[in-house]
Amino acid sequence: MILRYEQRLRGIVSDGPLSVDVIPRWAANVGNVSTDAEVGLQTRVGWHLRHPWLPVNGPFEIAVVAGASGRVVARDLFLDGNTFRANHDVGHEAFVGSGELGVEVRVRWLSLAYRAVNDTRSYINGPKWHPWASMVGGVTFER
Repeated sequence: MILRYEQRLRGIVSDGPLSVDVIPRWAANVGNVSTDAEVGLQTRVGWHLRHPWLPVNGPFEIAVVAGASGRVVARDLFLDGNTFRANHDVGHEAFVGSGELGVEVRVRWLSLAYRAVNDTRSYINGPKWHPWASMVGGVTFER
């Protein structure tokens, strides 16, 4: 079980057909699976930027997304092992950094986003860098 709180705020740097916004965020997880705190910043630069998480219907939108975050880890069940009895563990790194670069496209209520992410080492004997990517499609419904 994990209890999570996350706060994101959108700051518009420039508005118009070509727009820039900055989204600082912070989060905290408390639970038997993960206990950590995270802080990060994401910047979007694009054509006809709309609000990133509200259902706003609008014209074609394309944006380049870049961000960085840091996480302080107190406990990770997958790396530290069982909570209540001794077993094998690899130990976690206390600080994990992450950087991302991606592109988003939205046409009316359909969206497609690609992100390339590079994380620093999560456990003591792990690789120095952990690159991974994701592609997410979405449908936004009006209220």
